[in-house]
Amino acid sequence: LGLVSEPLRVELHFEMYAPVLEVHPFFSRYIQECPQVMRKVCHLATSTLIVSRGDIVFSAGEIPQSPRLYIIIRAVLQYTPVTGQSEQLHPGTWISEAPLWTQWMHQGVLKALRDGRICTLNALHFCNIVRTFEVQEVDITRYAELFVEKLNQLGDTDGGVTDLPHGQESVMVYDSFGAVGVNNTWEDTRSRWAGLLLNTRPGFMKARHAVSMKTPLGVMPALQSQGSSASLGAAAAGPGGGSKR
Repeated sequence: LGLVSEPLRVELHFEMYAPVLEVHPFFSRYIQECPQVMRKVCHLATSTLIVSRGDIVFSAGEIPQSPRLYIIIRAVLQYTPVTGQSEQLHPGTWISEAPLWTQWMHQGVLKALRDGRICTLNALHFCNIVRTFEVQEVDITRYAELFVEKLNQLGDTDGGVTDLPHGQESVMVYDSFGAVGVNNTWEDTRSRWAGLLLNTRPGFMKARHAVSMKTPLGVMPALQSQGSSASLGAAAAGPGGGSKR
């Protein structure tokens, strides 16, 4: 690819990764509404991870230095949560979305059962790219709030919080993409998104207390100052721990 121009490489990576990412409801809609953003995301934030049978992708209690969303391209993996039964994951399944929206500790072990390939999306690079664009149709901060709010609710259930999809992504996408121009102006949305990234690592919600293995995360001060009514509590309680109020 060294002889290929940069714009052409951007297009090649978009053609490679967009069909993989669009299995997730958020990215399916985001690719439609913001292809100019997703071209850069596919080029700079997305890569392929080769796994062999027996490889451990992440472990319970791990706070990843390079947090990522994983989408299975061609492999079979097994996810074993701290609480609950193991589950096999097949192509077209995603796992570990939470690091895109909040500071995160993995809540189980992800292990490869067969050789294969996984698409990975670097959370930090994703957020750095997204904040450089002004897109009126999409309220990303609204989706982040709803996602972490859902984690809080799961933390109060017997099953607890895991790295697996929670099943409400499509509903949250509908609510988020309809928010701009209805209850918020673009300036409101842009300000909130900038607030999420202020004085913290890009894309991470700041902790209400000092982060530890069993400390839940809270609302970003920037969101609180703007009167956000969302209660974004325990997104990353320690293994076996639930949401703390």
